Amino acid sequence: MWKIFHLLINQINDKVASRKSIENHIKIFNPEHKSGITLTGSFILSLPISTRYAKILTDVCLKSLAINQTSSIPLACLLVSCLYMESIFSYDYKLSVRFGKKEKKKKGNNSSNDIGNIGNVGSNDNYDNGRNKSNNINNNLMNLFFKKNNDEVNQAELSSCSSESSYCENTFSPENYDNNMNNNVLEDFKLKFDNDIDFYLNLCTSFYFADDKNNFCYIMHLDKKKMDELLKLSNYLIKIINVKLNTSINFDILEKAPSELSRRIIHYSVVQGFIDHFAIRSDLIRNDYTRNSNLSFNNKKAYFTQNMKSPVYINSTSVLYKNRPYPKYILYNYIMKNKKSYVMYDCLNINDSDLGKITNVCIYINGYEKIPPAKYDIQNDKIIVCVKPFYLPCSQYLPITTKELSENDFLFYNYLAFFILDGSMFPKMSNFKIFYSHSFNDIINCNHQNFKHFINALRSNKINNRAALISKWKTQNNFLKKEFLSLIERKFNKCNQRLINDFWPPLDSTKIGIGV
Repeated sequence: MWKIFHLLINQINDKVASRKSIENHIKIFNPEHKSGITLTGSFILSLPISTRYAKILTDVCLKSLAINQTSSIPLACLLVSCLYMESIFSYDYKLSVRFGKKEKKKKGNNSSNDIGNIGNVGSNDNYDNGRNKSNNINNNLMNLFFKKNNDEVNQAELSSCSSESSYCENTFSPENYDNNMNNNVLEDFKLKFDNDIDFYLNLCTSFYFADDKNNFCYIMHLDKKKMDELLKLSNYLIKIINVKLNTSINFDILEKAPSELSRRIIHYSVVQGFIDHFAIRSDLIRNDYTRNSNLSFNNKKAYFTQNMKSPVYINSTSVLYKNRPYPKYILYNYIMKNKKSYVMYDCLNINDSDLGKITNVCIYINGYEKIPPAKYDIQNDKIIVCVKPFYLPCSQYLPITTKELSENDFLFYNYLAFFILDGSMFPKMSNFKIFYSHSFNDIINCNHQNFKHFINALRSNKINNRAALISKWKTQNNFLKKEFLSLIERKFNKCNQRLINDFWPPLDSTKIGIGV
């Protein structure tokens, strides 16, 4: 990956990205700046699961402990254990999904043929006999895969299970309901979610709290042996977390219904873990490779990823499979080959705004867009910029989206200085605009030494928002005054000295608690 970055510096067009911005991107993620194995790396290596899942779990643990949301940790243990198992569904269910679609098509074709042959019954007796024989042969073959149950469903029992609570766990049983009814329960449960990750979270927690786990597995078409292994692995992960992080977490704090905060923590960690498995809907591809390819594929359903030269599709068991329209972008866990195509598993849809918030080596941002311009959100005390992310593995531009700048972002203090000076952050600063001889680009590009002094004063004192600057002025009311005077010295004279003294700091005296 690092060789690719250095290759980009030498070959990439200046219109796409400047050499300076690429070098800054490399410095942020370059592992050469780190010596030895960090504590985080040691924790990842201690987990008995794949590195990808270990990173997801580690990220959840660190974020959850930082904000005291420990209930998301056992939830994450269940999720990574589920992903590690690759597939928790029974073999019969996977066969039914795979061959069920063919049966429906066959029945549809047969019914249309029956309608077309109504007027020719006498002339087509031989044809009907031959077709019946072939149907009998096909039915016998299908019976090898599917269980046939001739028991009729009790209508009263069906109506009693119409409610959605606890999936009618107490009333479902193998003796009363056939596979078709169970399929409906699972498919109805899938309709509640728009991605596989949320589906797995709720499915695993429901299994954990189920009174009769065998019956639950039968109803939801789960592999009982794998689900038992999932619980064992989850408990083992909890033990490692307690030893390594010196905590006392257990499954007693597991939420029956994942909270929104836990869900957001896990989603962000999964996005960071799956970001190199990024699929783009085929109609959004703009690079030369796919534009000039002669591959034939379904344009409405196909996706392209940097890991495959062929189009890939959503697998038929995924929650996303029946959603329309298909999402623009999908993060997936792995790809497998079917008879005729490649399909993605464990899919998570991601929108444009989420892409702009990702801090990852795969997402490169070449500065910030000038149109629409950056703005200061005074209510949330945040600087908002528009960015056009560039997904490096695919060399694919992503749509323009907004991003909240943090102190670790490129040019953060330059934008902070600009919004202080232009009056967006402190309206009283507008009184000094008549003395300005600089432009927006002068501050952002830091063209003069005086701007560097002003920006460095903010950085060295860790002033990263309006609240921090107000707090600084409470203890030091002449903070930034000298640096500001150096910016307006060309148009400044002794007559204006009193104006500066009366208005600095540029706040009401009631806000800072001092007389000015």
